[in-house]
Amino acid sequence: MFAVENRTIFDRVNIVDQLSLYSYHPPSNTWTKSQIQGDTVSSSWISLKDGRILQVGGVNEKTDIPSRSCALFSSLDEEPCAIGDLVRRRVQPSLAEFKGLVFAAGGLTQSKKRKTDSDAWDSDLYGGQAEVVEASVEFYVPEVDCWNLLPSQPKVTPGAQLSLVRRSARLNSDEC
Repeated sequence: MFAVENRTIFDRVNIVDQLSLYSYHPPSNTWTKSQIQGDTVSSSWISLKDGRILQVGGVNEKTDIPSRSCALFSSLDEEPCAIGDLVRRRVQPSLAEFKGLVFAAGGLTQSKKRKTDSDAWDSDLYGGQAEVVEASVEFYVPEVDCWNLLPSQPKVTPGAQLSLVRRSARLNSDEC
């Protein structure tokens, strides 16, 4: 079970901001702040059904390169457990858990085209790499500790989000 200062996250609202975790406890109307171990920022985070939190992708703070790395956090008092790397490097992908699998869609990555002065990952304006949308979806299979790309994928644009609909819903034309 994931704990923050000896309290569970199940009764909290958690906000991850780079390497800080802010937890709000509604019954006591209080916030706590904890430091997250690691050197990857701009990751995506998802709370898993078993209570652990998964960190996916991001940018390595030391090298300024998009990451394929992923880690499971079961406690902030311990080192995170590294899991299999993503197939593609992703910064802030959209995440969803479905039937025991974790899906990662979109996010940003680097292309081999020349940078312009408006690109932010590298101060080298002459020959550096530019950020582009990673237009793919992949899924993680915990039993084999492996990410796999989904075949035949739609093209995604910046801001696309991964969403799950657990039950079929039927709306009348006048319903929102």
